[in-house]
This record gives sequence, C-alpha cells and structure tokens, in this order.
Amino acid sequence: MSEVVKEKRVDKNPTLFEIESGKSGQTAEIKILSSEADGEVVIIEFLDGLKYKLQHPGNETVMLWKEENINLLKGRMNTVTLLKKQFSNCVFLEGHGKTPTIDNVKGYLGAWQDLLNRFLAWEFITAISDKH
Repeated sequence: MSEVVKEKRVDKNPTLFEIESGKSGQTAEIKILSSEADGEVVIIEFLDGLKYKLQHPGNETVMLWKEENINLLKGRMNTVTLLKKQFSNCVFLEGHGKTPTIDNVKGYLGAWQDLLNRFLAWEFITAISDKH
C-alpha cells in the first residue's frame, strides 16, 4: 500500500495576504508562511506575531455551519457560534500555547473574522497560486 505524499510549499519570501484589520475600514497583512494540499492547510503569521496552522474542514462542513447558524426569524447569522466553531475546528497552535478564542483575541476579533471567512471561502488559493 503506497502512502500519498502531499506537496508542502515553504516560501523563503512569505506571501502577504491583505485582510480587514477590524479597525474602522483599515487593512493589515498577514504572512502565509507555507501551504499544503492546495491551500487546505496553511501556516500563517498573524498580526499578533504568532504562528498558527489553519486547516480547512471541507466545503460541506462550512456550508453546514452556515446553515446551522442562520437565525431565520432575525434573518442574520449567529456570528458568535460560527466563530467559536471556526476557532475550535480550523485554528491550531504552531509553536506556542496561545489558543485564540473570542475573548482573548482583544483588538483582533474583526481581523480573525475576516481571515477565517476568507480562508474558508478558499481565497488563500489565489494568493498562493499567484506566487507559484
């Protein structure tokens, strides 16, 4: 039985990816340090200077999360529950012990929301592909 080897790209010059900083329309750049499985797993350096591994759970899971968190009576998304799922299932520590949560990301909450929504929509693939 042969093992499937996934290509891992480690960039000497990290890809910069622009996100909303969460501060009144300002933007900021995160660094994509490496990627594998065509953008399904990426290592980033976040705005706080720490490294995190982002793992995409798959399109079906992302769609189910969105469906589960739409309040039909109010016609809007329950962003708290959705972001908790995204943090616990998609963001992993990379060489440090600071697990991000809604309560401990301080001034970066809007940036994490934008980052995770765009990562789960596969927007990182374009940034990674454009560089290679």
